[in-house]
Amino acid sequence: MSAAAVTAAAVTALAPPAHADTEHCLYSDNPKMKKTLPTPGKDTRFAINLCVVKLSNGKHWAYADIHWHNGGDSDVDDKRKFDKVGFVLRLERHNVARQTQSCEARHKVNTQKDGDVFCSTKVDSSKVNGGWTADGYVKYDIDRDGKSAMTWNWPDSPSV
Repeated sequence: MSAAAVTAAAVTALAPPAHADTEHCLYSDNPKMKKTLPTPGKDTRFAINLCVVKLSNGKHWAYADIHWHNGGDSDVDDKRKFDKVGFVLRLERHNVARQTQSCEARHKVNTQKDGDVFCSTKVDSSKVNGGWTADGYVKYDIDRDGKSAMTWNWPDSPSV
């Protein structure tokens, strides 16, 4: 197999499923999908796009596109902004988790002023239609604030 074919196969394997019939999202223009955290130096702002997708084959998956501004430029203990930043995404059916995915981002947020993390669940299916949503949360611990880890919960996406 050529190097180009191997690269194309790897990118295809990582890409989310295509051919969505329906996609319902909560976008970062919704106030519940934005948060500014009081971090060392400039405060770090997060904005989340949260979606549930119904594929043409009747299967479903969820994704979160997470953006931050005013992250850090070092992951060294006395310079970093966060001791922990992790995202947990759930694909739910009638508020029962069917797929869950955790995406760790501490190093990226501590070392990149601006950036994005894309987090997605595995595809799931049910013989019954309707009731699929995405939700999740951010678990974070701000460096040197003297507090333990905190959680920012996201509301459910619109149902598909």
